[in-house]
Amino acid sequence: MYRDESRDESRDESHTELHDFGREHEMGEDTLLMSSGKTPKGFKIFSKGYCMSKDCMHDLITWDNVKLLTCFLVTIVATISFSAVNEMPEQNHLAALSASGYWEESLRNVRSDLVGFSLSVRTDQSHYNYSNYNVNVGVYATNMKTGLWQQLGTWDATKQVHARSHVNHMMDLQLEDWSDFDNWTVRITTNETQSIGIEFLALSLDYNARYQVLFASLILITMYILIILEWLHSTLAAMVAAFIALATYAQLYTRPTLTAIVMRIDFETLGLLFGMMILVGIFSSTGFFEYVSVKTYKLAKGNLWYLACALCALTAVLSALLDNVTTILLLGPITIKLCKVLDLPPKTLLLAEVIFSNIGGGLTVIGNPPNIIIANNRAVQEAGVTFGNFMLHMFPPLLLTATFAYLYLWKYHKKDLFREPNLGLVTDIMAWKRTLALFTSHGPMGEASVREALEEHVMALQDDLNNSTSQLNTISELESRYTIRDYTLFLMSSIVLLGVIAMFFFHSTIHVSLAWIALAGAMMLIILAGLQDVDEVLTKVEWGTLIFFSALFILIETLSDLGLIEWLALKTTDFIYNVPAVGVGRLAAACTLIIWVSAFASAFLDALPSTTTLLPIIVELSHSSGLPLRPLIWSLALGVCLGGNATIIGAPVNVVGVGMLEQAGFLTSFGDFFRFGAPITVVSLVISTVYILFCVLGGWW
Repeated sequence: MYRDESRDESRDESHTELHDFGREHEMGEDTLLMSSGKTPKGFKIFSKGYCMSKDCMHDLITWDNVKLLTCFLVTIVATISFSAVNEMPEQNHLAALSASGYWEESLRNVRSDLVGFSLSVRTDQSHYNYSNYNVNVGVYATNMKTGLWQQLGTWDATKQVHARSHVNHMMDLQLEDWSDFDNWTVRITTNETQSIGIEFLALSLDYNARYQVLFASLILITMYILIILEWLHSTLAAMVAAFIALATYAQLYTRPTLTAIVMRIDFETLGLLFGMMILVGIFSSTGFFEYVSVKTYKLAKGNLWYLACALCALTAVLSALLDNVTTILLLGPITIKLCKVLDLPPKTLLLAEVIFSNIGGGLTVIGNPPNIIIANNRAVQEAGVTFGNFMLHMFPPLLLTATFAYLYLWKYHKKDLFREPNLGLVTDIMAWKRTLALFTSHGPMGEASVREALEEHVMALQDDLNNSTSQLNTISELESRYTIRDYTLFLMSSIVLLGVIAMFFFHSTIHVSLAWIALAGAMMLIILAGLQDVDEVLTKVEWGTLIFFSALFILIETLSDLGLIEWLALKTTDFIYNVPAVGVGRLAAACTLIIWVSAFASAFLDALPSTTTLLPIIVELSHSSGLPLRPLIWSLALGVCLGGNATIIGAPVNVVGVGMLEQAGFLTSFGDFFRFGAPITVVSLVISTVYILFCVLGGWW
């Protein structure tokens, strides 16, 4: 006897209502609690007539309330610390500089003997030469005891500006008493006979700026503690950490403007996500994803393992041709619908696709954002890195990594690929139990009655599960049930989506960003579909994911400004310089360290800022030490690509995939993702290290 379809439809409606309840509950449960007669947690202290009995006090002093109060106090302190500092100037100073002159800037509001510099240099490419072009920055002041003009310190910025378009630097003058000096001035000189353009800003820093890397590390560790121990939702944890980081930066340097803060957000990524979410959301309402899910299952002849292997391979190939974020935005909804149609828990399958999207995206220079950054670097291009040889060197280690990933999934996660005829009912029970845990038995009368009603509801659902005689639908029954519902909308959506995908393939040729293509496609589909209700369109956007990305971008860029990533990179290069330059020993050590350090930075600090910071330092290392650049670039590309598989925030595609699972009602914690991805990451890094060392020893780079 197969399950009754009317009951299944009723269960789907119940699951939809539950999913909506869960989303509201996790993002802001106050409205729901008020409607049920329960006072919201954040307002219990101020509720009128709140009972102050012993039981009520016991209910008031809870871990949830302690977390709320702590976050509230931290936010207040961060707000005061951020607001108490003067705002940074709107823009840096611009000037033309040559050997015939110099450029000076007065240093105002001197707070210590620490001076921070922000320097960008632009030259005429026709006479650009590493050997005859230098830039020096000196700090001068008047000694009030002697009345003499004195040079306090100098910084040779030549290597940094050759390797990077923009340089941040902190100079420690180490004066016995900086207050003995007045009329502080910063002077920039060069030996370049032709004019070069500079953009420059000098700031007097707080004494505690010496410990900025320590502060940045503590902020990052705090965020990970909040996420790993699940004390706060990951989005809220990133927002709190970003706010603390901005307050710390303001105290050590100066308060950035709102424009400067907003510019730390990668709007290309957000625009791509926003546009694709709308496109896929409208397309999914046609029933196409369910239809494709059934056909895919039929093609796999009902074998879930074959189905998983095919989807992972398709994900890797599309990620190499498009990019991994776009691929998951396209295939993720299909996977979620497929799992819903087949009564298959989606977590294992979607996480596997995320892992393979990172592996496949690392194959080409257009497969993921870090590779694009690497390929567009002028020094990398001059070293002879092309689309072809990049793919040639990435293919062997990534193929071996994909092979191991398949073996790992077959060994440890094949058992998770099973069809559960009562999956919707089981999901309902789990979600209602999470809700029930938030209601205490010794609270106010209204709260106790709600808890009693929830307990009865959970027991009723459990009885339904125990007495259920539902069985799995056959392929023929699935085919008859899941068909395309709206052919007109399907046709319009298909045309727009295929056009968008085609534009993605040629975006580098037509010089239009992926974000603009996705947003233009979304707008055209909204118009063609005749959607007049803006709220209906916006419901298709995963706002929690976008907010998390925004907070994470601000946090990581601020930590980068505090020198955390650069400190890690410089320690790595210092270690490399200490390796004797005998044979290929230094090159082998450099490649090995770059793979593992970049993987660590990518896993815990995000791949984009890690690549942006490490790449120019690696270029500088190559020029100063004489090491060939290409094997160092292969090492960096493999490290940031594969390191992103370790944690949720290791790559943007990880956040997107986990957000989709959460939208479907399947919560994925930091630990869940780490246990799934970390073993694959470690083995893949070992494979990459062995491959690179083999190339170094053989001279094949």
